Amino acid sequence: MLTHREIQHTKWISLGKLLLAYFGVSLFIRLPFFFRDYIDVDESTFILMGQSVVNGHLPFTQLWDLKPPALFYSFAALIAAFGKSFIAIRMAGTILVTLTGFFVYLITEQLSSSKTAFWAGMLCICTSSLFGSLQGVMSEHFCMFAFVPAIYLLGRFPEKGALVFLSGILLGYSVMCKMNMAYPTLLIGLLYWAVIPHFSWQKAMVQTLLLGLGVLISISVTVLPYWFSGKWDLWLRSVVFAPMAYDPHATWMHKLLPLILGFISLSLAYFFINKHRSWVVEHKAYYILLMASYVGVFFSFIDLGKVNGHYLLQLYPMLITLLCAGLSVSFRAKPAMYTVFWILLILAPMESYIEYGVLINRASKGKSLYNEEGFTIPAYFSAKHIHPKKIWFLRYHIAYWLMDAIPPTKLVTHPSNLYREELYPIIGLKSHTTQEEIDRIVNRLKPDYVVGDSYLDSTGNSGAAYLAKLILKNYLRVQVIGNAGIYKRIVKRL
Repeated sequence: MLTHREIQHTKWISLGKLLLAYFGVSLFIRLPFFFRDYIDVDESTFILMGQSVVNGHLPFTQLWDLKPPALFYSFAALIAAFGKSFIAIRMAGTILVTLTGFFVYLITEQLSSSKTAFWAGMLCICTSSLFGSLQGVMSEHFCMFAFVPAIYLLGRFPEKGALVFLSGILLGYSVMCKMNMAYPTLLIGLLYWAVIPHFSWQKAMVQTLLLGLGVLISISVTVLPYWFSGKWDLWLRSVVFAPMAYDPHATWMHKLLPLILGFISLSLAYFFINKHRSWVVEHKAYYILLMASYVGVFFSFIDLGKVNGHYLLQLYPMLITLLCAGLSVSFRAKPAMYTVFWILLILAPMESYIEYGVLINRASKGKSLYNEEGFTIPAYFSAKHIHPKKIWFLRYHIAYWLMDAIPPTKLVTHPSNLYREELYPIIGLKSHTTQEEIDRIVNRLKPDYVVGDSYLDSTGNSGAAYLAKLILKNYLRVQVIGNAGIYKRIVKRL
């Protein structure tokens, strides 16, 4: 008979093999996108913000974006360690996804069988890496990398103060990567006393205070640099007030979708609780934590009034865990079903297969694996020995990073912020409208080059049309590279 130590050793070996398998799947899905310049505009912006931190600037001082500072410090750490490496950043994303899936496995294993937990973790990895912009490294990847382990620790070791405190630090980090995670974090804090088994109210209070202290420490670490440099108000405006002022200009469908999904989810949860009340009571701790997280994230979506595809990364771990555990209680899977799962797993990463084809084609022609305009535009300027002092990217703005350049104003670090007038007073701009800010950049700051679409549509009354008119008036298109147009400022002689 195996001793307890031998059993634990065997379990650790099994978990190591599982982690390696998860990493292999995650890497296979995400690897062909390591060489893309641009996967999502947000990822490119985070990289620029991280580089600004590496260069010695606090977030929001030189450049600006609508995210909390821990996210930018995380990107800065990667850049400081590995330099300007797309591979390092995308590999970090692979590791984040792998670890999130692994902790989904650990949580689901507490609620169900190891086989069910395996597929829960695998499903989490796939949903965090497939479709749209998820092959990039998003803020949601960082925040869930911290949030899911915190849920595991709180449910598994509620009596251990040190781990509860660590969970608080992880939850605080999650909030400082994505502000809407404050909703589930607050809900967990309010309900955590119900998770702790067989404790007096005094002990429950101590554990809850430890959890809250950990959260506050994580947040305070991001505040202190601003406090000591006399820029506390900048942190407050950028981290707290900016998300409150942000208007996503959502359509009625975008606003209605969170309500519909929330109603369906809570209805299913209600019927499941009624049918499997004893199971829910037995696993009360995790059920409370997962439902509090799920409801908190959903409420944040409703408050925002919009759900983008990558926002759902904040729901997938909880949804997948609850769904897989619930189905395993309600149904007994037949062997044929697992065969279907394997087939679906093989077929799911079609985007990856297509991207592998692109890389193989480029390699066969002797071309660099790095592709798209974010690489070819800097290469054009380098080949022409042109080193513009001032350049403005309306698109493909990851090229700032490769050209050691910065945007003309911190507002346009993320190109779409130009059209978010509600953010202007928070950033501290004197301009009140998009047209005023466009005039300031084009007519006063006068970038030497502007890079945008190869065709600029100047019809209509939108801010984009007004910008196109000014560019066509003051700039001459000198080169088309892929879908990008490079426009050089016209020197007007007196």
